[in-house]
Amino acid sequence: MTQDHPPRRWLRRTAVSMATLLVATLGVTVSAPAAHAATIDDFTLSWTSYPAADAIPMVKATMTAVLQDGNHTAAYRGSSCSNALGQSTPIAWYCFASTDSSSLRPGPDLDPTAWIPQAITTVSDALGDEEWNGQQGLIVGWYHEGSSGARISVMNTATDAYRHVLLANPYWDSALGRYNFRALNNLHVGGMVWYGDYLYVVDTNWGIRVFGMKHIYDLGASTNGTTTCSGIGWVDTADADAAPDSYCASTYKYAMMQIGFWQRPTASNSANFCLSSGADPRFSYISLDRMAVPDRLIVGEYCPADAAVNGRLVAYNMTDHVPTNGVPDAAWNLPVSNIQGAATNGINFYFNQSDGTTRNGNLYKALPSGSTLNLNGSPRKTPIGPEDLSIWQSSGHLWSVTEHITSGSSPGRMIYLMPSIF
Repeated sequence: MTQDHPPRRWLRRTAVSMATLLVATLGVTVSAPAAHAATIDDFTLSWTSYPAADAIPMVKATMTAVLQDGNHTAAYRGSSCSNALGQSTPIAWYCFASTDSSSLRPGPDLDPTAWIPQAITTVSDALGDEEWNGQQGLIVGWYHEGSSGARISVMNTATDAYRHVLLANPYWDSALGRYNFRALNNLHVGGMVWYGDYLYVVDTNWGIRVFGMKHIYDLGASTNGTTTCSGIGWVDTADADAAPDSYCASTYKYAMMQIGFWQRPTASNSANFCLSSGADPRFSYISLDRMAVPDRLIVGEYCPADAAVNGRLVAYNMTDHVPTNGVPDAAWNLPVSNIQGAATNGINFYFNQSDGTTRNGNLYKALPSGSTLNLNGSPRKTPIGPEDLSIWQSSGHLWSVTEHITSGSSPGRMIYLMPSIF
């Protein structure tokens, strides 16, 4: 049953964007910062296409169909995750269904069955009118501690219902003589952007993976697919012939294929993250800046408090929904450490800073000045365990997700919405 709640005014389109209002009120003019040559070189990416994404012999589904096919329900302003609020006062929040709020990570030993949420993006990123065929929604990204790789949760904000979709890597399987797909293991899904027909997902050591909204396969509607086996790809479903005979997506109905990769020539070495010099780039989170012309992808690094630097932020100009040439056109040094997400309304930059499993995080605001980001005012408290940020373009409000479980002393896992003006 749909959760009863007041009208969601934060989802309504407005005639004038938040950035336009700020410019009119404050008289602020934003110019592109000078680029750090070394940082630009570090974050320069090249494109590789994955044509196998179109060749999996199954029935395709539309993103509209997935938005209408939720089989889990999020609780609007629910109590099961409210301990995560602490001292924070978000505009609203949603608790995940119980099966997604208690994937445990006990002690030093990680639970191999655990799914951990990290990323968020919304239909406000996807299209300028903030609707997808008349629907509004958001997507949360998760990584798996075991062998299931990565998934997204597509949520319809009119019904509070959501559906998990497996993210997969398509390829020609020469051993089986067919097109196949596999799990994206070691993909942290630290941030993502839904932009038109594409889903951009950061890969910590490599760059930005790209998935296709037109490359979603429906295993339930495909005669050669099944939703009852836990394997991934063309597998044996344990019937009488003991041979691979069906496509599976870890029991999920839908699988979305990677269509390409904006990547570095070699993988970053994690031992070289966050060094004062000679640092390898770390692709930790991503958001969309629709106030720039052209639109830009904003990508940043997570660096812990004991690192030599706070991390960097770069911007990629977009042409026809893809990075123009894989070369950032702007770069900044971050003003604080432990940043898990960044977004901008065209005037201010906003940063989510985590502070452990029991303390509220911080939402910082900063103004750019050349290659410097100057903190502007005191931070606002966020729920415990804040991650990626996504801005709702017309209102300026900020969506995020927390990663910590609901168990014992853990505070609770939620999607939440914060005001950007403070």
